[in-house]
Amino acid sequence: MEPRLIATVIALFVFAHGTSGLHFVNVSVPRYAELHATVIMSCHFELGYARLYSVKWYKDDYEFFSYSPVFNCKWFALPGIKLDMSRSDMNQVTLVDLQFSSSGTYRCEVSTEGPNFETTFSNENVTVRALPASEPIINGLQPAYSPEDMIEANCTCPKSKPKATMAWYLNGIKVERYFLVFYATSEDEEGLSESVLGLNRRAEVTLFPGGGPLELRCTATVQERTWAKTATALLARLNNQKLAQDDFTNKSDEVCVSLLLLLSSMLLNFCW
Repeated sequence: MEPRLIATVIALFVFAHGTSGLHFVNVSVPRYAELHATVIMSCHFELGYARLYSVKWYKDDYEFFSYSPVFNCKWFALPGIKLDMSRSDMNQVTLVDLQFSSSGTYRCEVSTEGPNFETTFSNENVTVRALPASEPIINGLQPAYSPEDMIEANCTCPKSKPKATMAWYLNGIKVERYFLVFYATSEDEEGLSESVLGLNRRAEVTLFPGGGPLELRCTATVQERTWAKTATALLARLNNQKLAQDDFTNKSDEVCVSLLLLLSSMLLNFCW
């Protein structure tokens, strides 16, 4: 066969079979995964006309799974790694019941048989986290405040890991640090901890624009996700219910004082 014809045949063969050898596409893993969740990690590649020798998965440079057309699938014990072998094969591995120790760098390594014996790999990081079970909870807030009262309230975010970053907002404006109260919290046996942020701010009239309600908003952020809780409080002098209650309390005090004076006068007259 003439050289030119041989070159043509090779070119047609390469064209028909795509790339001339192993071509790695990508590794698909979640950036964040939830505690106790199940995740599927995919390994996408193209062999061209090469023949597959093995696909291996590593966590932090330690092998935990391998696939071979000859030996099929094998797995190796590793902290934080629990495999569902029924859903793990040449193109994916399935991890179940993730733990915080499952966080790390995951690498997929693909190798072909001879004569080229090509090997290529790609890796991605996975962080296991525990998100709050609900939105924050606001405690200690009163329904109405007089201008000289102190607004004292706590905002609590349910347990998470990492801890939530907390913030208070009054009428949409972030509260300055010197009006905040920071509380230390402890971790439980799983490493989860609450996040609590207090608010200590005088109820100035300017916080009630136009005499309307004050909007208080607490936020809790864990990585790229944010939860929020909103509440409102009234200015007491515009709250008829509170004014009536205060007026009743004042009148009751006046009656008590009058009775005490009367009793005192009666006792003095009796003694004389």
